[in-house]
Amino acid sequence: MEKKIYIHEKVITIVLSFVMIAGLLGGMKLDARAEGRTMIESIDITMPEPVAGESLPDITQVTQSISGTKVKSLEWYEGKDVSVTTGIKVTGSSAKANTQYTVVIECDAEDGYFFGSNSERPDVKLNNKEVYLQWGTKTCECIYTFDATGIETTHTIKAVNITIDPPVAGKKFADTCIVSTPGVKVEKIEWLAAITDVTGQVAGERSVYQVRIYLKPEDNYEFGSVQTTVNGDTSEGGFNYTESYVHYTFPATGLDQTKIINSVNIKIAPPVAGQPFATTCEASVPGVVADCVTWHYKDANMGDAYGSAEYNTIYWVSVRLSPKTMEGYKFASGIKVTVNEQDITSLTEGNQYEIYVGYEFLITAPQPSDEGVKITDGNDSTYEPGSNESLTFRGSGELANFKYVKVDGTIVDDTKYELSSGSTIIKFKPEYLKTLSIGKHTIEMVWNVNRAEKSATGSFYIGKKSGEVVPGNTGTTQPANNTESKPRHVCSFEWVITLDPTTGADGLEEYKCTGCGVVQESHPIPASVAVVKDFYGKVKEAPEKGSITYDSGKLYTISDYILKKMAERNDVAVTVKFEYQNKKYQIIFPAGLDYSAVLNDEESMYGYFGAAAKLGLKVTGQ
Repeated sequence: MEKKIYIHEKVITIVLSFVMIAGLLGGMKLDARAEGRTMIESIDITMPEPVAGESLPDITQVTQSISGTKVKSLEWYEGKDVSVTTGIKVTGSSAKANTQYTVVIECDAEDGYFFGSNSERPDVKLNNKEVYLQWGTKTCECIYTFDATGIETTHTIKAVNITIDPPVAGKKFADTCIVSTPGVKVEKIEWLAAITDVTGQVAGERSVYQVRIYLKPEDNYEFGSVQTTVNGDTSEGGFNYTESYVHYTFPATGLDQTKIINSVNIKIAPPVAGQPFATTCEASVPGVVADCVTWHYKDANMGDAYGSAEYNTIYWVSVRLSPKTMEGYKFASGIKVTVNEQDITSLTEGNQYEIYVGYEFLITAPQPSDEGVKITDGNDSTYEPGSNESLTFRGSGELANFKYVKVDGTIVDDTKYELSSGSTIIKFKPEYLKTLSIGKHTIEMVWNVNRAEKSATGSFYIGKKSGEVVPGNTGTTQPANNTESKPRHVCSFEWVITLDPTTGADGLEEYKCTGCGVVQESHPIPASVAVVKDFYGKVKEAPEKGSITYDSGKLYTISDYILKKMAERNDVAVTVKFEYQNKKYQIIFPAGLDYSAVLNDEESMYGYFGAAAKLGLKVTGQ
């Protein structure tokens, strides 16, 4: 009986102890909540799935549904093993094809929040799917294995660009080459003389050789319809689809190699303040045509430059070079080009037909100062037409420092005047004076004093003056016959377009007095300006999703400005017809074309062949 009572008391004691422990635990839970903290009951996590060939998602791509918790870390493992010692950690790598990946995401509870413990498991889902969970009151670690990735997208190789040393008589054939096309690797290189394998041998004289470059596509690449280019040439080679090799036939050694142009120097007059820009240049190689000379401000916001150079300004010139292909000349790959024997600042290789060269010149001279020099004799003098007399001016600058003289802002050729000392005396010849219009003209004498230009200005008249200046009065004139006074005319000059350019002829802009019509300076407006306006106008006014055809004539260049306008209206298909080396061509810019390749580089002017190469287009003959 006593034993039963003892057992009964033990049972009661155990039950009471359990109740007390449960009460204490409940009290801890209540105490935690009483402190004002909130228990996190659920989290919905969202993130991208792994994609073959792309980088595995990082922590910045993870989002969660509630506040109170934040993602602390993210790790990726290949397969299902996430052990620190045996798992394959691949965080920051790209996903492989047909591979499972497991992500481990650790979240922290922020201040004022906590995760439940033991039976109070948080409901955590990733992309709305259940995850394996490990948690404490302050941290929560979820583990999820994604389905295997799919097959990586296969890339089609449409063009292969190869650079290889050509055969040279007396030297071994090249055994290496450079392939600039991604996804392609070289298996081997063979050289043939007709059908004889001469790989590894020395090239003979006056012999024709063919190279075969065997290629293999890398993983997830395949050959499509392949356009091959070897050393910048597309005309002498092709692609063998059966054995996957590029073949190219070189010119005969020791025969046509003299017509491959490896270097050329362009000679062009630099810009001089106050003088017209050079419109022509010379190439040092007889097989090269240098033309299409255009001038531009270094400040791209100022655009193209026309007429005469300004003081204290930096300009760059663009020149197009073309080999005389009809005579067998070609540009070598990596051709070296210099301008006035100086290295160029930019070289755009379009193809074997043309290259555009850009060269930046030094800043032009500063505006001449008139301090310290003046015209001492001849100012306000008059030349009587038909008198066959000269007109003489004396300047205070030293003859040894004299540079040039301007009339109406234009430098006068030194054959049109005589120069003598005392200090500097200029005597304009009657033959020159006869070419000047009736009325007032300006004269400016310029010297180089202590490495700085200094000038003195004055004026003279052609024909009789209508009156004489009244001493002390600069606003009126006194007629020679002392009749009624008339207001003195003061010329007010401004630039006026007196002849608009057309697509076939230059225009004319004059610095002209709005009162008497005297012209102080003038320069031509290139016909290309009209072409730009005409071309842009047709693109701008084209119907939505329409098409236009523009005949550019013999102008076979296109600027960034026009390309930008075409990009703004890339719903319009544009066909351009042009003439090059007496042959007619056309290029089609299709609707929806991405122009970024020509707008995001440093070049501002293209030939149509060069633009086609950049944009992946074709130029076709007509």
